[in-house]
Amino acid sequence: DNSGLNTIVAHEKTGFLAKAFDSEDLAKGIFWALQADSPGPRRKTVRRAAEALFDSTKIASKYLDVYEAALHRSK
Repeated sequence: DNSGLNTIVAHEKTGFLAKAFDSEDLAKGIFWALQADSPGPRRKTVRRAAEALFDSTKIASKYLDVYEAALHRSK
């Protein structure tokens, strides 16, 4: 929980944000993630969130926006 991931991951909803430099909290996060492997609502929620954020079409569109903005600035 000391990087840009805290703007993407909702703690214990779409991922686990372990406290920085806290090995016990990291172990809790690993356990949490392993539990998420079993079928159920958490796994579906995590998957939906990842697909919504990192869908290749959405990512490509964002890159295109950046490139177009750069081209317009250079003119």
